[in-house]
Amino acid sequence: MLRRFLSRRWGSTSAPLISDAGKQLTLSFNGDETSFYSTWLRLACKTCRHETSQMIVNSQDIGTPIMKTAEIGDDELTVNFEDGHKTTLSLEMLKLHSEQTRDSKKQRRHPLRKRHSPPTKVNHSDLMSSDTTHLWNLIQAINTDGVAVITNTPNEEAICCEIAKQIGPLMQTLYVTPFDVKATPKPINIAYTGERLAYHMDLPYYESPPGIQLLHCRQFSDEVEGGESNFLDAHAAAELLRRDHPEHFKTLCRVQAKFQKDHIQRENPAQFFYRRPHISTNSDGEVIAVFWSPPFEGNLEAPFGEHAAYYSAYNVFADIIEDKQNTTDYGYHFRLAEGEVVLFNNRRLLHGREAFKLGDGHRHLQGCYISIDDFLNKYHNLSLVHANDSTVAHSVGNGDHF
Repeated sequence: MLRRFLSRRWGSTSAPLISDAGKQLTLSFNGDETSFYSTWLRLACKTCRHETSQMIVNSQDIGTPIMKTAEIGDDELTVNFEDGHKTTLSLEMLKLHSEQTRDSKKQRRHPLRKRHSPPTKVNHSDLMSSDTTHLWNLIQAINTDGVAVITNTPNEEAICCEIAKQIGPLMQTLYVTPFDVKATPKPINIAYTGERLAYHMDLPYYESPPGIQLLHCRQFSDEVEGGESNFLDAHAAAELLRRDHPEHFKTLCRVQAKFQKDHIQRENPAQFFYRRPHISTNSDGEVIAVFWSPPFEGNLEAPFGEHAAYYSAYNVFADIIEDKQNTTDYGYHFRLAEGEVVLFNNRRLLHGREAFKLGDGHRHLQGCYISIDDFLNKYHNLSLVHANDSTVAHSVGNGDHF
């Protein structure tokens, strides 16, 4: 049965070919050749790992092992090395590490697509049930679209934290957990006013900013004018910059901006500073992280010769981010209703808010954070239960060089 399954899934597999004096092995999956280095094959052996999956042998221990023979049988590849070691690996595992599979995953991990439908919604009681299908649907939506909404949430203190714990532990920051977003007389953050919030990410001055933010709408009176929530795919904005202004794109990949939270006059004084470019790419040139948060930027510390190029690129990128057509095509704009909780990827989606006037009404959101690592951990664990083989974690903006 397994052989027939693999045959349907992977197609025909050719006999292994050893070359380069025993250091290279080539296989052909359904006509597509892919090669593996001898050290890679040796370290992929299960006997090189503890039962916890941690490595107990590394490349320094084995040098460059030389392969003597290799054969395929029972849907496995067996490699015999000159030092007497034997490695047995499944063809399924080898196919998953082939060049063709890696290229296919790359195409699906960095999607640039327009948003044509509203965010996925999941009922709170369903989400909190023992059926993890609803949690999987929520996490898939965040992975794919960057945002999802939970409906019919009870108006209870810190319930956003209980929801967050379904995904992972709470991420503690300089703000209390949970934090309240409402207009206050002496705000410690512009979010605690009625002013418009331009597109930004939260806490860019952290080495690892929060991954998923939850905001529970506890009060949003009909009397309140404005206050709609805005979200924009930062990677899409970066790709638009690369397409239309390639030199500006290169500048923002090269010149380091300074992000900061420099606020002494608060109960817990904040002195956070971090320098990095606005855009990061991997070795293939794909965008893997965008850092954009104008309210939390310090003075540019780049060499003087970079200043003119940086500010020109910065202004063009800002125009792309605030362009109404771009925010319509690659973002979301909606008014939260009482009882709704919005969850969004702070590492990939920029967010903002329209200005509002309370009048005789009230607007109160309560929020918390989850790290992107804990989100991905839950995603991968649930994918083992609910996903099919085509499921791929999209680029979540955390700088992973996949």
